[in-house]
Amino acid sequence: MDFDSTLLAEAEGLDTREPTPTRPPSPPPELTALQPALKQSTLTFGTLQPAAYLPSLNKAQRTAVTAPSTGSLQILAGPGSAGKTKVLTTRVAYLLQQYKIEPEELVVVTFTNKAANEMKLRLSVIVGAATVEKLMMGTFHSVCVRYLRKYGKLINLPNNFIIADRDDCLAIIKRILPSILSSHSDDLKKELKPNLLLDVISKCKSSEMSPSDYRAQQAKVENEGARERMEAIWRVYEDYEAELAKDNALDFDDLLLRGLNLLQRFPRVVSKVKNVLIDEFQDTNGTQYSLVKLIAKASGSLTIVGDPDQSIYGWRNADVENLEKMVNDFAPVQQIYLEENYRSTGAILGAALAVVRQDTTRIPKSLTATHPTGSSVVLHCAPTAFDEASFIAAQIKHLVAHSGGLVDYGDVAVLLRYGALSRVVEVALQKSGIPSRMVGGHKFFERAEVKDLLSYLQLIDNPSYTSAFTRIINVPKRGLGEKSVKEILGVAKKKGWTAWDVAVKLAKGSGVVGLTSAQRKGVREFVKTVSEARGWAEEGKSVSDLIDLVCENVAYRAHLEKTQGPDAQERWMNVEELKSTNALRTFLAVSMLATDTETQDAKADKLERKVTLSTVHAAKGLEWAVVFVPGCENGVFPFYRSESPNEINEERRLLYVAITRAQGFCTLSHSMSRMTGATVSKKELTPFLSTVSKTYPTLFVKRLQKIGPTTRVEMARVLGRPAPSEELALQLIQAQ
Repeated sequence: MDFDSTLLAEAEGLDTREPTPTRPPSPPPELTALQPALKQSTLTFGTLQPAAYLPSLNKAQRTAVTAPSTGSLQILAGPGSAGKTKVLTTRVAYLLQQYKIEPEELVVVTFTNKAANEMKLRLSVIVGAATVEKLMMGTFHSVCVRYLRKYGKLINLPNNFIIADRDDCLAIIKRILPSILSSHSDDLKKELKPNLLLDVISKCKSSEMSPSDYRAQQAKVENEGARERMEAIWRVYEDYEAELAKDNALDFDDLLLRGLNLLQRFPRVVSKVKNVLIDEFQDTNGTQYSLVKLIAKASGSLTIVGDPDQSIYGWRNADVENLEKMVNDFAPVQQIYLEENYRSTGAILGAALAVVRQDTTRIPKSLTATHPTGSSVVLHCAPTAFDEASFIAAQIKHLVAHSGGLVDYGDVAVLLRYGALSRVVEVALQKSGIPSRMVGGHKFFERAEVKDLLSYLQLIDNPSYTSAFTRIINVPKRGLGEKSVKEILGVAKKKGWTAWDVAVKLAKGSGVVGLTSAQRKGVREFVKTVSEARGWAEEGKSVSDLIDLVCENVAYRAHLEKTQGPDAQERWMNVEELKSTNALRTFLAVSMLATDTETQDAKADKLERKVTLSTVHAAKGLEWAVVFVPGCENGVFPFYRSESPNEINEERRLLYVAITRAQGFCTLSHSMSRMTGATVSKKELTPFLSTVSKTYPTLFVKRLQKIGPTTRVEMARVLGRPAPSEELALQLIQAQ
């Protein structure tokens, strides 16, 4: 009996002494969904030998690709060091072709399905689709699924387990929560919402903390309130795990934990693996690193690609220290630095390195520009956030015109520390006639919480506005379903009233619409809130006061915490940002104009080139010819809730990532004051830049340097584009 058959037989409880042939189970639907459909697109691909692809690599890349197949290798690649994926892909090909490792003996892990699919397609060109399909390649979750489907019965896990998505997991918590919280305080009931509990459980699992481990921690806590909270969470965690087991289901965290358990108890499952390769290693968490150690234990051969300077996901439990752990656990480790940067000008790299090198604990590595110095990075100070946004809009128009058509709006990005900062920028771009789009989310006035509060304000200003009424009559939940709302609208139409008129009558006890007592109570509270706010508006109260009144009366923040889970804090920041205008009707006019413009934009040609608005986190891995980073202030970079040295260092890396998205032009800006809610706060330049600007006084300039023919030709080379016509450049400049 061969190796796999023996293990499968043990999993099935068969007598391994008998030569009983065992047939592996067919790939499950969940696994099939995680793998790309390669056959149709790659069957015609041929194969390439090392002599065909090695000459295209630079010296460091070639050293990484051809490193010995045994032993461990860290490929530390900076941003824009062209070919990180290419290096990992060709390393896999070289191991297969030159060192004759069988594809089944390699494990290749990426962080996204998209990255795995791209690598499979690239590899298919080199080694052929049939070979690629034999590789153990995918995300940590998909690799664990494959091992668990095949060998799960070794740990008493049926191979037909279900993978529970977030909605399934929330449904379980909602089912078990009432009985657990019945004996606890009302305050605790309000706090412990399903989304919050699921996040706590996920964090426990990512730290390999079982329910019993969590309870052991509770025993060490002296504060009675904290102990009560932890006890409730422990009971939810324990019952949640029991429900998953009863349903033969695993959540996403369980896929890793059960995979870890399988490999800890039965290391023979991966004893044939000869080399493990991991992409984006700086983003691995504790559980993932434990998996890597177990898979690579037998061979001791581990290749990773990563950049500690781009480790910006600590809030998702990523641990940049795993790079140092690898050095100790897999010694000796060969380190190869991919430091040639093919993206940015020398001036941009100089500014980025000056920022990140303030962290004296980082791995000392550099970046070497392959492009000329280019224009200096601009560091602009504006009196207010509105002035800062107007400056950005004006600079975008200036750059597009003076580039002579070399760049357009689609080549420009405004990178934000958090989403709420987009509001003033969006308004400024709109006023200047500059189209924009938001990556990884909605534009400010399209966000659900913003629309909710706008609808309340619209109804306060104009009670006959039915669209606003229908959006918020059941936000937060008041027990009024679609049927009840339709009945209210139907009565209004029949009687010639507004929907608000019907609600007022219902609040006063009228039976014009049949409602339950709970629904009537909800309508009464709704009418009371809007009526009170209307009185405040007539007295000239500010938008901020009205929003505060509505949010307090309807418990809107609690509503966000209940419905949005980990996103609640950022959504509340959007509510706070909404409070920065005083006059109600002026505010509504501006905001509704923005909303209407966005609606028209959505209907316009989707191919239109637009300025990109994005958070820095969502921009990682991307690049633009022109980048603006507003809000370079203390409290934004670093974020005001960042306190520990590790958190501060991660915030510094976040600014580094933002700067290194730029290819040709980069502008950093800050304002001397910024509105936080209804309060104007004085702001100071981020310490990440204040120290650098004092140490290197010529590193930044206050205004963009002149863009002439020489700069345009230079930038064309950086961007890999034809140099623009000077005649066209002159026309664009004159037309500005």
